[in-house]
Amino acid sequence: MYRTDAICLGELEPAGPDSLESLRRIRSEGCRAPVVLWLRNRTEAMLLEALRAGAADYLKDTDSLAAVAAAVCESAANRIPATCPPAPARESLSRIIGVSPAMDHLRSQLPGLAASDCSVLISGETGTGKDLAAELIHNRSRRSRSPLVCINCAAVPDSLLESELFGYDRGAFTGASASHPGKLECANHGTIFLDEIGEMSLHAQCKLLRVLEAREVQRLGSNASIPLDVRIVAASNQNLAGLIAAKTFRSDLFFRLSVARLHLPPLRERKQDIPELLHYYLGVLNRRTGNAVAGWTDAALRSLTDYDWPGNIRELRNLLKAIFIYPPSGLIGTGDLPEWFLSAAMRQATAPGDDRERLIGALSSTRWNKTRAAAELKWSRMTLYRKMKKYGIASEANFDSVCTASG
Repeated sequence: MYRTDAICLGELEPAGPDSLESLRRIRSEGCRAPVVLWLRNRTEAMLLEALRAGAADYLKDTDSLAAVAAAVCESAANRIPATCPPAPARESLSRIIGVSPAMDHLRSQLPGLAASDCSVLISGETGTGKDLAAELIHNRSRRSRSPLVCINCAAVPDSLLESELFGYDRGAFTGASASHPGKLECANHGTIFLDEIGEMSLHAQCKLLRVLEAREVQRLGSNASIPLDVRIVAASNQNLAGLIAAKTFRSDLFFRLSVARLHLPPLRERKQDIPELLHYYLGVLNRRTGNAVAGWTDAALRSLTDYDWPGNIRELRNLLKAIFIYPPSGLIGTGDLPEWFLSAAMRQATAPGDDRERLIGALSSTRWNKTRAAAELKWSRMTLYRKMKKYGIASEANFDSVCTASG
């Protein structure tokens, strides 16, 4: 048996991962005792493995032992006891709509992510449901009794982001007539969801990293430290690796945030889910408005399924809201679809020739290396295969006939 207030110290070297195996065994037996590892000659990959295995912190040197031990003990004392069962989930995984393999995989990943207490980085285009994923992770975790606090880093001006995150004391700046807790403090013992983390300034990133490492926060204008026990779930629609290369995002913060990663695919890569999503939101709006719209004509459903939905689920939901301004009495036909959708669908329908030429050119220039062709086109491999099927480019054997047809 392991004491729940104990600190287990280990040593991890590149050639001897015994401490990691011991840590995994401790965690597999259900013990939530905070574990601190001493990483000799540490690398980022090594630290990531330690955090994923369940380490609470790591030692840079023996001199930091007392400070790290005190911080971990204080954090553990403030946490919900490990023996305390999680509160019933307020929302179930049934809110993840879709029958595609991608959605099945997402449903299989979420329970494990929720049960762990590590940071999660959610990637995906705008409108793919990153906020819903964060909510489900929190609601199914042991922190579900405590708050889920959300902040959109892109919506808060850079000059105000620090005060929003860290809070401020009275007199900290002009207009600060009263003390105000920050989002991190409000999320204590719970989860904070940092949406569009890629929009955060380098200065704010540095301060956030310091908070994560010290497990305490200071309000602006204050010298007092507030112990912090908060789980971070971050999301971005940008390529953070590219931002790191451009030196606009800190690699050490990325490393801290991405212990676990979750990717939400765009709607155009899971078109088999569109009919189910339409049915779901149609039912929601019927109940909300008291209408009884029956469904879709075949032509309308075909138009909606063929469309690529650059705004993803958010765009689809907004389309249904627009239809319900003047809801039809029976089935929704193409004449009931909003003008903006018909115009966008028309533009997409008139572009396939250019799309096909680009696809053929990329396949030719990469000698039919599909991975390289997808990278050249800035598409995913799923998009590449879907478009190959759409334009009848099944294999290199029919390449000449496709080129002839396109000419």
